[in-house]
Amino acid sequence: MASLATDMDDSFYFAHKELDSLFFHDERLQLRYSDLRNSISNESPESSYTCFQNALKNDRIDFFFLGDFNEVEITESLKSLPFTARENGVTIQYHQSYSNVLREGMFQRNVGQSILELGYHSPVEYGDDEHLPMLVMNGLLGEFAHSKLFTNVRENAGIAYSVSSQLDLFSGLLRMYAGIDRENRNQARKMMNHQLLDLKKGNFTDFELEQTKEMIRRSLLMAQDNQQTLVERAYLNALLGKSSFDIDRLVAKLESVDKEAVCKVANSLKLQAIYFMEGVE
Repeated sequence: MASLATDMDDSFYFAHKELDSLFFHDERLQLRYSDLRNSISNESPESSYTCFQNALKNDRIDFFFLGDFNEVEITESLKSLPFTARENGVTIQYHQSYSNVLREGMFQRNVGQSILELGYHSPVEYGDDEHLPMLVMNGLLGEFAHSKLFTNVRENAGIAYSVSSQLDLFSGLLRMYAGIDRENRNQARKMMNHQLLDLKKGNFTDFELEQTKEMIRRSLLMAQDNQQTLVERAYLNALLGKSSFDIDRLVAKLESVDKEAVCKVANSLKLQAIYFMEGVE
């Protein structure tokens, strides 16, 4: 509970959860702080133990080993574990249809800075052909220091203390968010929308495109030195059955992403939810 309370003291985390509750149709993805707090408070040692035992008995369990080890010994050790046959199906990709009903929410909080969040519906899923074009689009939009949101909204217009975008290919949510003064709410919303509109129209240079692809390429290559990333990638390969996540193939596909591909995925994004946390003192 203390950890959850600490998270909720973070205004951006709070705003993220509120936008999630507006954006997602599935109630399991709509959990607000009060829902999480009540759910955790209702748990007991007995219920937690029962849940854990049920997971051991029924859930899919994957083992991944990375490093220098004796494969025969590991295999024999795993065979000795008391696991029984179970269903192999695991769903990690969430999909919901776009709704033409724009959902909006507002909340006043006793903080100095206001936060504006825009949630866009994306039809692109992890591993799709549009996977990498969408990553590049998000890089151009708000992931990096040279991105449109940071350059135009924060640096040039000076109406945001911080501004960025996040892409979740597993849930179909592209999130744009900014820390602003409350009187700049409408101006910030218009400018943030305008940055995406520019990408839809192809209003970005070849240099910006190549710069973004280079940033993503470096990130992919650097991840090769991270053990957790290697295991996660192997897990996705095994779970989704897609070999396209091989690093060499990813880099090759990244290099082929052009302006047309970026414009195409940008035009697939549709505004679904808006949340404004108004800071009051």
